[in-house]
Amino acid sequence: MLITTSIFSYFVYARAEDRIRKDAGLLAELQLAQLIAYVDAHPGAVEEWRVFAERQAQGADPDLRLGIQIFHTDGRPAAAVGGADLAPIPLPAHVVLGGTDPEMREVDVGWGYPYFVLAGRGAQGCVQVMIYSRPFARTAGGIRDAFLEVRRSNRAAIALYHQLGFECVGTRRGYYQAHEGREDALVYRLELGALAT
Repeated sequence: MLITTSIFSYFVYARAEDRIRKDAGLLAELQLAQLIAYVDAHPGAVEEWRVFAERQAQGADPDLRLGIQIFHTDGRPAAAVGGADLAPIPLPAHVVLGGTDPEMREVDVGWGYPYFVLAGRGAQGCVQVMIYSRPFARTAGGIRDAFLEVRRSNRAAIALYHQLGFECVGTRRGYYQAHEGREDALVYRLELGALAT
């Protein structure tokens, strides 16, 4: 069986992105809690809020493109730093009304830059944290299809590939050496673009 670099890369990136989503969620929750606590401890001090948010954004991993938005309690923007300065995201109405995002949401700010976003409200203002959700998108973005070959006799592998969404697109006659002559390889294709949606 031959697994091409494309399919291997795709699964590595998919697993990495799953891990990044979990890590991003924890980071966003921690950042959100710290920022809300700071805003509440310094009522009305918009410039101090901005400076604190800027330090937080600058201290984060640059690949995460951390963005922080701080709003007044009525939802008016007060400060935006990092990625939020370039691509601000509107604060959800439920946060302005006193709620908190129940979980991170993914928002595409354009230009192929999706962000995980988490927002919450304190007594003195609202905060929204943005974390770039696809640090591997630049590398994996050009991969459209994954191909692999498998021995015609390898029923277990064939069943697995069908479960994963692969479809048989051809045969390579006599591709593998066998105990008695040659064995055909079945060529399978997975359309990766369909998995990304």
